[in-house]
Amino acid sequence: MNPNGCYEIKNKGTLTIPDSVTGGPAGKTTLPVVAIGEEAFLYVKDKTFKLQGGDLIEKVEKRAFKDCTKMTGFIETKSLSYIGYQAFSNCDALWAINILPEYYDLKIDKSAFSYCDILTYVCFGYRVKEIGDYAFNGCRDLGQVVFKNGSRLTSIGKGAFYNTLTYAISIPDKVTSIGDYAFYNTAIQSVTIGLSLKTIGKDVFKGCSQLASVIWNAKRMDLSQTSVDVFNNLESIKTFTFGDKVEDIPANLCQGCKGITSITIPKSVSSVGNKAFSNCRGLKDVVWKAERCTSTHAFDGLPNITSFTFADGVKIVPAYVCQYLTGLTQIDLPETAESIGRSAFQGCQNLKSLSLCVEGMKVGVDAFEGCLSLSTIHNSYKRMEYGYWYYCTDDSDITSYGHSGQFDDAVFQTCKLYVPNGLLEEYKKGFLWHHFVNMIEDSSGIEDIEPDKIKAMELERYDINGRMLNAPQPGINIVHYSDGSVSKVWVPNN
Repeated sequence: MNPNGCYEIKNKGTLTIPDSVTGGPAGKTTLPVVAIGEEAFLYVKDKTFKLQGGDLIEKVEKRAFKDCTKMTGFIETKSLSYIGYQAFSNCDALWAINILPEYYDLKIDKSAFSYCDILTYVCFGYRVKEIGDYAFNGCRDLGQVVFKNGSRLTSIGKGAFYNTLTYAISIPDKVTSIGDYAFYNTAIQSVTIGLSLKTIGKDVFKGCSQLASVIWNAKRMDLSQTSVDVFNNLESIKTFTFGDKVEDIPANLCQGCKGITSITIPKSVSSVGNKAFSNCRGLKDVVWKAERCTSTHAFDGLPNITSFTFADGVKIVPAYVCQYLTGLTQIDLPETAESIGRSAFQGCQNLKSLSLCVEGMKVGVDAFEGCLSLSTIHNSYKRMEYGYWYYCTDDSDITSYGHSGQFDDAVFQTCKLYVPNGLLEEYKKGFLWHHFVNMIEDSSGIEDIEPDKIKAMELERYDINGRMLNAPQPGINIVHYSDGSVSKVWVPNN
């Protein structure tokens, strides 16, 4: 459609896009209006008009309504499949639009709605497939962005919502890529990342100083993208939640997010990238549920982590997972654990108590090197047929066995090793265990109790996951006494 006759639009009039036009030599040819051509209404700045109609429009080509600064309304047609480059750029009177195609998948091209100054609301229908680079860049008042249920959106382009007031965003589950700077310098306070995200650009949320809550559901990232600096140094983030289908946590994902105090790694996770939580100085509590993640440098040297819980179901304690976490004083491994990776607890110099609730344990080189404060180890390992504790040099292959650096020599002299009832002599023959000078058969199932607790009565008992127990259960039990004290006690699996 061309602009013939459009210059007759009167102030505060209405521009109605017809469904068809009649013309031809005899004036008898009727054709449907299915597109608005390039620059059809470019620079109609001096007319205040409302745009309506156009029910058959499939395409709005580039710059079709650019700089129509007093135009209100939008072509809300079910047939729309393409909105071109700068098609509605600088339409300063647009304040709310619904993009709701039903017949075709829709592509929104580069800068299509850029610098629409008073645009506050956008609703994307389920057939919007692509949002191009800088599509809504500079829409300073754009606060509400809504995606309809069942959205087919697959990509959000570079700078798509750059410098807007968008305060919350839920990325649809079919989005596979988000470009650089997509939400740069927005007013966003919460974001949910969808299930299918594969690649994400640099500085996507840079400058989002109000971002406080993140839910990350991306199942499997493209691991060729080795570093994802998505939330770097955003100290405003207080909660970061991983969904229960996440398999890969990218490297550098939360680097420098000092406001995060706790993290739970889900059961489904198989890899955690290096420095994923580097310099998260506020991080204190970690719950690790990943069953078979083999290696990670995600938490290296964070001094304020004081609690690192390995949940029931964990089968592999990853290599390096707690390396140099000097705030840890106690580690309790679940009965399901099958191996400990190399250097898993290396340099945990304040670690005092260790519970190994597992049989057939494989332990990597330097797993507890530098843990010179260890004073108590409880080991429930019972199958001593071969008289040694396995030793492995990497995460999977057993290449030798016996004492070869899992513990420092000083620990063998000072640490008490509690072993299962009836297996004391077997442990004394073990190639690793015979080095422990203070080996005690754990016949009572209870740690040494201070004299002032002898007269205290037990009131309640819980397992390490906080479930109340009616009777002692094998493993770590948390006991509340009548004098207000709380103790962790070890109950062997007889």
